[in-house]
Amino acid sequence: MRLAQEDPAALMEFLSTQDPAMVGAALNAFVVQNPGQVAATFAGLAQINPAVIGGILAAGPGSDPAVLAAIGQHMPVDAWMPEDVAPEGEDRHSAGFWYSMGSGGPIESALGKFSRTIPNARVTFSDIPTGTLANLTDLPEGFIVSSFISLSADGYLESDFVVGHVTFFLDKSWLQSNNIHEWTVHMSRFDEPTNSWSPVQAKRVREDESRVYFSVAISTFSKWVIGGFSGLTAPRFSIDELIVSGDAKTHQPVTVQVTATNLTPDDAHLSLPLWMNGQLVSIASERLGPDERRAVSFAVSPTNVGEAQVRVDRLVSTISVAEGPPPTPTPLPAGAAIEEFERGSGLQIGYIVGVVAAVVVGLTVVAGFTGSRRKGDS
Repeated sequence: MRLAQEDPAALMEFLSTQDPAMVGAALNAFVVQNPGQVAATFAGLAQINPAVIGGILAAGPGSDPAVLAAIGQHMPVDAWMPEDVAPEGEDRHSAGFWYSMGSGGPIESALGKFSRTIPNARVTFSDIPTGTLANLTDLPEGFIVSSFISLSADGYLESDFVVGHVTFFLDKSWLQSNNIHEWTVHMSRFDEPTNSWSPVQAKRVREDESRVYFSVAISTFSKWVIGGFSGLTAPRFSIDELIVSGDAKTHQPVTVQVTATNLTPDDAHLSLPLWMNGQLVSIASERLGPDERRAVSFAVSPTNVGEAQVRVDRLVSTISVAEGPPPTPTPLPAGAAIEEFERGSGLQIGYIVGVVAAVVVGLTVVAGFTGSRRKGDS
């Protein structure tokens, strides 16, 4: 740790030549002794090379639940923990269906998970006009903005949406010129009811010659701002007491609960993803008052027999899933009125076409019946 203070560049050069698994395993012993110091040291080194440091942390603390819980009290773990991006189709780990919803602007891809098959779900991407920004509340002090965007979703019922997974990019030139620490990159959603910004931690996933790519888990599509800070900021929430309850069987809901504490003196919005075997499966969205402590729950239905690792922020638990009854299909509500389609021209159009078809068929039958009556009368 002394070398990190005296010559961080030299230490970074040394670490970049070592096996991440070997360094990570050795690092775990230091985390147990002093997690705060290790977190501060490696957060500073990540400013120099986030890819190497992220790999070491993933191989070390990321592979040991007790060590991850310790270091996660002092640094964001979702910024560097590995993820397994869900492919399109039925979720591989829990009930639901993933669909690609489009791309545009700095958004490389947007995936949406739904409780039923929704093949027409789409997202439209557009820049927010500069004049509109004057009406929005101020962003946190020190937050440097890359872009303001609007993500407008269509083609589904809001009640069917489970979670979104968005991958976006930032130019390396912008990151370097603004001295952005890549673990501070966020997408912040503008919450209109409270006139406030709700930041969502981004995960650094990869880079190419000119860009760095990040992903975020989101609870809704709305107005968003992308940006970051020059250094790590204090944690806004503490996540504790992970509890998994229920009879863990395939296709049966299990409750995953944590206790969240707002560490800020203001109202704050919490977006808390749930990961299963490294894949995003759900998200909880809560607003907590100053210093408020509250239980936050998820309901997840595993689809595979065997052990499944569940992670919420810095906390990890392994559950053993037994064979359960086959899944019960969830049909569309019978006789749903058009007004019930909160979002989604695709479903509305399908419903309207069905109604029109029924009317046409009805009129045809009536016309045929009337014509036959007239022939008979004559």
